[in-house]
Amino acid sequence: MLKLALPNGSLEKNTTELFAAAGWSIEREDRSAMASTNCPFAESIFFTRPQAIPRVVSSGLCDVGICGYDCVAEARLSHELEERSEWPGIITFLPYSKKTWGCTRIVLCSRKNSSIQRIEDVSDGSKVYTEYPALTEQHFREHGIHVQCIRATGSVEGHVRIGEFEVGATVLEEGKTCDKNHLKVIGDLLTSATVLISRRERMDAFLEALRFGAHLLNAAAFLIEKEEN
Repeated sequence: MLKLALPNGSLEKNTTELFAAAGWSIEREDRSAMASTNCPFAESIFFTRPQAIPRVVSSGLCDVGICGYDCVAEARLSHELEERSEWPGIITFLPYSKKTWGCTRIVLCSRKNSSIQRIEDVSDGSKVYTEYPALTEQHFREHGIHVQCIRATGSVEGHVRIGEFEVGATVLEEGKTCDKNHLKVIGDLLTSATVLISRRERMDAFLEALRFGAHLLNAAAFLIEKEEN
């Protein structure tokens, strides 16, 4: 039996629907971090921000988690997972996101009327408003540019639109939010997808996570086929 960490926020609804397609219910009281389920693989369910899931899985507080690959990559680079042996293993990619069945892009954006057309146009010392400080800093460093990353606590698109920041880094799924805020994409940081992750130290839990992942993939295939028909 596994202790599961599931994402709240934008992925919560589709994750719950994925469980339902597998024949499992999730019952969660409003504002409660814990939920009950009839999933035969689950001992407990803990809902939290996707960004925290790699940490609670690597620490052993949970055995398995669902989050975006972007969250795993950011946690590794930001040293939230100090030792390489603590990095959770990716069991499988799950073909769903907030609104689509595909991947998402982590992009750099700027105002459409800005003189910045590509990453090379960003000046040394610029402040970048980003949901991914570690990924963003590394990407600019690879281009020989040193920027000051400000961790986003609000809408990246909104703060770039009003001119508080020349550049922001955010998730792009359909692109509507960028368009509505008159922003353009000037570069890509990462292509991300929803992943099922697990600790690798406990082989029994890892094998159970593999079986769990197979059931979720079957459920996702059912939902995709249902939508296409």
